[in-house]
Amino acid sequence: VGPEPSIEWLPAAEGNYIEWPERQIRGIVLHDTEGSLEATLATFRNPAVERSAHYILPKDGRVIQMVRDQDVAFHTRGTLQMLPAWLMALPSPRASGYTFSRPNAYTIGIELVLHEEDPDGAYTDAQYESLRWLLDAKCAEHRIPRNRRRIVAHMQLQSDRADPRGLDWQRVGLW
Repeated sequence: VGPEPSIEWLPAAEGNYIEWPERQIRGIVLHDTEGSLEATLATFRNPAVERSAHYILPKDGRVIQMVRDQDVAFHTRGTLQMLPAWLMALPSPRASGYTFSRPNAYTIGIELVLHEEDPDGAYTDAQYESLRWLLDAKCAEHRIPRNRRRIVAHMQLQSDRADPRGLDWQRVGLW
């Protein structure tokens, strides 16, 4: 295990996240980028796309934060039929006049850089170390149970997604 990574702040464009005073962080959604770090940064910094994640973990193991934890990042749509019971039990942000999805409202989004042409599971040791550290830190900070019910794959919330492709859940202490 290497040294604790520092968090590099590279903010997303303002149109790609929103402040929500009622935000309560209850879970974490893991994604992969299906593209390069540079392309992902450009997407999240483009205010026209309305997409972002709280954190990006490049192949070198750095931790890049693009949206503050207390703000809502636009990292998943989620479909009502696929949402876990704990998420369905929380109030819909639409009841407060917001249009973002319930998964975005209550979760932190973490993107692992994985290029489209990479084979499934081509995450680096440095990415696994950083992911494990970040999950430990965020679960402790926000009192999220560190289990597979509260730390989920994007594909578990959205049927048209298959990420994070090939993630070895045991390497981050989840199985």
